[in-house]
Amino acid sequence: LKLKMQRCTQRLLQHFVRSTTAVHPSPLICASPTLYTVSCRSTHVVKVYKVHKMQSQEAERQPDSEVMHKLSDPRYIYEDVVDPKDEKDTDVKKKKRMIDIILLSTVQGIGRPGQVVSMEAGLARSTLLLPKLAAYASPENVEKFSHLLYEDDDTMPSSIYVQKTVERLTGACVFVGMNVREPWTLEPWHIRVAMRKNSIIALSDDVIQLPDEPISGPDLDLEQKFFYVTLTINKREKVRVRCLLHHISSHPKFKLPFNGLGVLDEPPQAILPSQQDYLTELFNRTKIYDFSTGTQPTPDQVAAMLQSSSSSAPEIQI
Repeated sequence: LKLKMQRCTQRLLQHFVRSTTAVHPSPLICASPTLYTVSCRSTHVVKVYKVHKMQSQEAERQPDSEVMHKLSDPRYIYEDVVDPKDEKDTDVKKKKRMIDIILLSTVQGIGRPGQVVSMEAGLARSTLLLPKLAAYASPENVEKFSHLLYEDDDTMPSSIYVQKTVERLTGACVFVGMNVREPWTLEPWHIRVAMRKNSIIALSDDVIQLPDEPISGPDLDLEQKFFYVTLTINKREKVRVRCLLHHISSHPKFKLPFNGLGVLDEPPQAILPSQQDYLTELFNRTKIYDFSTGTQPTPDQVAAMLQSSSSSAPEIQI
């Protein structure tokens, strides 16, 4: 009886596989002479829905084939074994074949020359092996290109993410807020604080290089005008970062309007004439984020209020 049940189960599984791989073309496809049907095989892992104990050979306990249909018999009901990570997909997914490759040049986000990395076979062939950016990590190639890992060339990037960092900083715009009532001269720590407000972290003031000409204020002629500073990344790469000067105050009476939407969409006006060409070229090449604010007093109105303010006005420090 046990052998008989095993044979029945095997025949049922074969019938199940044939039914899942069968293709039933539509009448439209059959009528078209230029279209062809291609069979597709899907693999399913099944298990018995309800485990039954071995039955005796008594006829009254055996299911009647005339009364009970084979598909409704609990012995022939199976369920798919679904991957818990993907409950919607019942097909068995093949594992991606990984290969080891050794890099011949710096690849952004992957590694440096001489480093052995593991990647999916198809992706590695199309993006790294064909352009000759990497080679198969055979023992001969590892020994041949191992010296690349220890070379310290100034022309090589300092990090695998430095190219992406330079692109982000080049397209960024740092809004530098300076006091509208107290005299000031722009220093590196002003830029460092302003960059921190824009989610750009500078570890020290030494990596920030200001323009050779000093920028002092408050001066409403410099309001919403551009300049750039030079940042040093990993003591090697240098990148220029745009900055926009804006006078701020905590007192509502002396707040200047900040119409960022209008300023950022127009060609930039540089504070220093020596930086005008680079800022114009950068504006034509990249796009700055848009900002907009509500209606506020104009710079001329704020300048008139500052001149007419009495000495008894409360001092507000920022």
